[in-house]
Amino acid sequence: MGRHSPALSRSNLALRVVLAALVVLLAWKAIEALFLSMSSPSTRKHGASSDFAHFKPRDSLSERGKDEAAVEYTDDKRLRAKRDMTPLSQRLHNKRALESSSASIAITAALPATANSLSKSFVSTHDELFNSLSSTAEILVADALTPTFERRLVGLPGTAISSRAEASALQAYLDCVSSTGEWVYEPEGITLAKTGTSLTVHKQEARYAACDKRFYKGDARGDGAGSEPAWEVRESLKWSWRASATCEAIAPPSLEPSADERARSALLPSRYRLCELLEGKHLLLVGDTTQWSLHDLLLDWTTLRPQTCYGDRYCMAHALCSDILTRGRKGSKEARKQARQQVENGEADQKVYHRLPLPPSISTTGAEKRQLGNVASPSGADADESAASSSESGPDQSSSAEPLHEKRDPAPLVRTTLLRYRRADGLRFARNHVAPDYRPDSTDVRELNQQWLADSRRSDLVILTKAPLPLPREGHNATFDAWVREYVVARDQGVSAEAKALRVLEAAKWVTEQVWLPELVETLRAVRAPPSPPDQLVVYRGGWRQHVDCAASTLRDRVVVDFSAANGPLTSSSSPGDGPPPRASQPTWALLLMQPSSSGNGEMELVPLHIAYHNAQLVLQNHLAQTVILPAFKIPFLDLETPLSVWRSGMVGSSTASPFRASTPQEQHQQQAVLSSAGLRSPTSGDCTRYCFPSPGLAVERFFLGAMATVFEAGWAGDAQRRARWMGDGFENVQDRQHAPRD
Repeated sequence: MGRHSPALSRSNLALRVVLAALVVLLAWKAIEALFLSMSSPSTRKHGASSDFAHFKPRDSLSERGKDEAAVEYTDDKRLRAKRDMTPLSQRLHNKRALESSSASIAITAALPATANSLSKSFVSTHDELFNSLSSTAEILVADALTPTFERRLVGLPGTAISSRAEASALQAYLDCVSSTGEWVYEPEGITLAKTGTSLTVHKQEARYAACDKRFYKGDARGDGAGSEPAWEVRESLKWSWRASATCEAIAPPSLEPSADERARSALLPSRYRLCELLEGKHLLLVGDTTQWSLHDLLLDWTTLRPQTCYGDRYCMAHALCSDILTRGRKGSKEARKQARQQVENGEADQKVYHRLPLPPSISTTGAEKRQLGNVASPSGADADESAASSSESGPDQSSSAEPLHEKRDPAPLVRTTLLRYRRADGLRFARNHVAPDYRPDSTDVRELNQQWLADSRRSDLVILTKAPLPLPREGHNATFDAWVREYVVARDQGVSAEAKALRVLEAAKWVTEQVWLPELVETLRAVRAPPSPPDQLVVYRGGWRQHVDCAASTLRDRVVVDFSAANGPLTSSSSPGDGPPPRASQPTWALLLMQPSSSGNGEMELVPLHIAYHNAQLVLQNHLAQTVILPAFKIPFLDLETPLSVWRSGMVGSSTASPFRASTPQEQHQQQAVLSSAGLRSPTSGDCTRYCFPSPGLAVERFFLGAMATVFEAGWAGDAQRRARWMGDGFENVQDRQHAPRD
């Protein structure tokens, strides 16, 4: 065989080298193209040519050098941005929050469901307890309401509603909007922006600002001066309420404003309109410390500056609404409109704690852009002078074109509105009940009850609530201790968590039937009977539940299917100061009274006895008050329990918790809820009974202030005749009527 030519071998080798280099080059180009195709969509939103949009024309070699350096720096930043160095757990947390931007929590019923996980025995006993209590309540009411007494109660006393049908329609509407709807997550606060409304500007007791204090601690987000589009507020404040559309079908025709406006406001009243409705009236709040928190909320909404108050035992009368109504009635039409707008969006309020930013879209939904943190908030005389001077200056006129004395308007006449609070833990009124060391026989636990009945007879609006009874002091009632305490703490394997929960429910039924119901009926009879005025509006505010995990920073795994569905995945991210996120659905009876065992063995255990006892009573008592007791005494019921049933977030105790984190199922299964860190109050002694302000989803504002405003609109402002009688100069308050000369 012949030998190959050396020249031919060298040429083949060179060809192979060239081909290999070409393959490497093509592979590199393919990888580069693939990498570019994976870049952020925001860098390519104008098509393929936009990949090179960052290249600019070069006019000179020097400019070219600068531009190439800028391009290199920009590309370097883009590459670094693509490589997210955030820890995996935080990225998963952020992804979950992004996915929840359209999350909603359905509210469909006022009573907790008896889930499939409960036995037939539990369900049967549950139904028997409710039926027995309803029968007892009906007997008590029938004994209390004599024919003479009933003739005093026509329609809805204290309003222009004189027919039973209209009063029933109003209550049915209130029940519908509070128990049928959904909580919707709105990360940019669209609903608030549409109405030009700000979050509650809290100005009173510091404990109710604890959640925001924790959220803004060591952070400049609370100054309202940021230019970022994100709404820098606690996650629990980014939820809005949407009532079912079916509720409008049962709304009474006297209800103002229109259905469209009610749907848009989502039960969030106008502050100025609320003051118009309350003008000239005397208000009295009576109840426990949760009612005291609503005293602060009323002051937040009806005043622009903090009011002096000496605590729940020494509260004096507060003047409401004078500064709000004065601003809204002074000057030209345009000046009045602007002043009212500043009240609604919080610009007129004195900022005591934090400057909560407005929703980012609020400046684009109105006619002019405004930023809460960039607007100086006038107050006092300066605010009045500012409104007066602007009222005389038209858009084409200088404010100095006229003498100063001609620009000042006299202060408009505003009638005095007064608010009083009286603490009454048991809503008792007899002389022996108001002693400083009073201890009821049923519990032997000290109870504070101030004298309030005389004040109620001088008030146009009385707002009552009666809290569940606490556990009897250990050792005071041996029968109760043996029946409940010893049974609940029994370690016998034969006593299941469900059996213990049922025993607590039976104890709650017993104390409701023997103590709570008779006392409530007796109190309402005293409020309605002479010498109380027959045309006085009395409102009953339902209580809300205690949440055992309001200060948890991680949650136990819900090992039962029913619990998994009820507690669900995280529905939103959570913020410092908020505690855990809201529940994904309304808690069932099982979730209300039981929780996964701390041992992580997959079994259930009773929640702390005092919380289970309180919540079991609350459900029974709210139901009886709403369906049997209050309709008989012609008293509207405000349901806060149902819409707040998912809100374990944003409670005062939540401010003590470590930032909430989502652990793995294995971690959740093996550990109890991680509570507050060292140096903070223990959530065990923390406040899981009261909410911070602003409350989560503005729920307390909506279903207390908003529901009351609905009653006022229907009863005092439903038509021109009602407005003339119950609002403005035509209204005569109770004290004026009592001192008026008689013919």
